[in-house]
Amino acid sequence: MPNNSENYLGCVQECLNVLMEYGTDRYGPKHLPILVSILDVESRNCPQDPEPLDEQWRVQRRGRRNPAGANMLMDMSTLKTMRLLSNLTGNGSTAEFAHQYMDYYMRHLVDQKGLFWWGWHRHYDVYKLDEMDGHGGNVHELHAMNCIAWDALWEINPKAVQKEIEAIWQWHVIDKETGEIDRHDSGKQGCDFSMSSGAFIYAFTFMHSHTGDKIWQDRARLLATYYWNRRNQATDLFPDRPNAGSDRFDGSHFVTAIVGLHCHALLKSYQLSGDQLLRDYAIAYLMAYAKFGFNHESGKFWGH
Repeated sequence: MPNNSENYLGCVQECLNVLMEYGTDRYGPKHLPILVSILDVESRNCPQDPEPLDEQWRVQRRGRRNPAGANMLMDMSTLKTMRLLSNLTGNGSTAEFAHQYMDYYMRHLVDQKGLFWWGWHRHYDVYKLDEMDGHGGNVHELHAMNCIAWDALWEINPKAVQKEIEAIWQWHVIDKETGEIDRHDSGKQGCDFSMSSGAFIYAFTFMHSHTGDKIWQDRARLLATYYWNRRNQATDLFPDRPNAGSDRFDGSHFVTAIVGLHCHALLKSYQLSGDQLLRDYAIAYLMAYAKFGFNHESGKFWGH
């Protein structure tokens, strides 16, 4: 019997080979070294008007699938895999592809604030005059994939990464005293979801680890402490979006996005920085969820 790990590695290599050959922008007047988000498995083309499939349950907003488009945020795991595969096999082709992709994106697909044209409201349309497009105002937004491969991006273009993270502080942190954020780059009060804050905390921690400037550690702590100060002190649970008010579900409930995304970002930030404050917050929330979020009758945790 062949070694299973070798089988899996071969499958990964085959998949990435297909993406590198067929998954790039081959449409419109300009062809770019970036991956499209949707690739038909039979034609191996990016459909200009993709079938809806299960998007009414999976994404609800069609634009989040990046139809006919590319979005580097959604490719973070793929780009990490490309770099890892080259390290494992000694074949540098996948890492070189990832390098070219990230390099092009950070040099060309950036807005006037210095924010990358990525996230859940943005994509690069490979058909429609090759334009930076999106939905819902085309705002910059980070969540769900909160531990971005900043180290890989930094190796290629540290100035672009620094501008991106500085713009996150300027435009997403709407209260520099309390640490209140908006998931959109509005510069004003909006949705202070903890998963977006987790993404920003990790970004600030990354900047501290690479620049040594303590201001970034202070900023990470400020955002983390915003939620800590809004917890129920009897339970250590906090509402996912504190500024929403108790009449809204997300303003009155501790949700699994906190343990799955916010806590993950806190722990990854602790791993990067050694800042025990971030670790302690995460542990307190996880212990609280273990205590209050477990349904003993079903033997399962509450969540959705």
